[in-house]
Amino acid sequence: RPLNVEAEVRFEYGNKRFHTCIQSVKEIAQNSRALIVSLGEVKAECKDKEACGIEIQVSESKCAPGCGCC
Repeated sequence: RPLNVEAEVRFEYGNKRFHTCIQSVKEIAQNSRALIVSLGEVKAECKDKEACGIEIQVSESKCAPGCGCC
């Protein structure tokens, strides 16, 4: 298979303190002992919020981007 050097790499990560989600590479750094990959969360909507443990917020006002109701 040909290598696409422009392809975006994403990681799926989660633990007891952080919900499992897909994260993109935010930054790559290198020192004499390690390659350090910093991850940045990819925004996605959980389809089953109750199973994920995400608190569902209900708003009486109109839903607008960034209001937290959707």
